[in-house]
Amino acid sequence: MPIPLLEIDKLKCPHQGVAILESKIGQVANIQGIPIMDTSASAWAISGCQGFWVGNVKLLCTSITNPHACKADKFKVLGKFVADAEKVDKLKTDKGFSVTLPNPYAKPFVKR
Repeated sequence: MPIPLLEIDKLKCPHQGVAILESKIGQVANIQGIPIMDTSASAWAISGCQGFWVGNVKLLCTSITNPHACKADKFKVLGKFVADAEKVDKLKTDKGFSVTLPNPYAKPFVKR
């Protein structure tokens, strides 16, 4: 069983930016009142990226462009694929960097 990505999870770019996760199915699909993320969005915004320099230009990660990459195969809620926390390593920012989810197994209500 996949570990669902939740709206409160903090996906981070390598420059300390945090993804702003908003679930489309969260009103009816939640765990202890915390919305479960689905992968139907075309992108998830990133806030607070400190950026990196390329020559004289500072670039910032502004979004995660491929939420569908972490979909939980064969696990749908309301006809939408749920985002799987174990597949976060497949996500990329708009600048091509991988994102991280600090310890997805630390969720107190997920039993493995």
